[in-house]
Amino acid sequence: MFLLKVLFPSADAMQMALSKVREQLAELQDAPLELQSALQLLLSENPRMEAAEFAEKPAIAAVYGGFDPQAAAIAEAALLEAGALEVVQE
Repeated sequence: MFLLKVLFPSADAMQMALSKVREQLAELQDAPLELQSALQLLLSENPRMEAAEFAEKPAIAAVYGGFDPQAAAIAEAALLEAGALEVVQE
């Protein structure tokens, strides 16, 4: 199982990104089940929050767990598209 550590410039930016992922999921009614399941898992998680730094500026990190390799890749792509600064799979 993979952990995703997702960096955002602020908590507000994180909420906006998750809203965009929710919108993406709503638009993907005919998408493959794997894609829908990965986004649903991401949105159902309550991530652990940590202070972080990105490009020498303060940021926040949201740590999500429980992703298989395919779901982690799907979630990573969705989060980056929605505005995350960086996603690290661990």
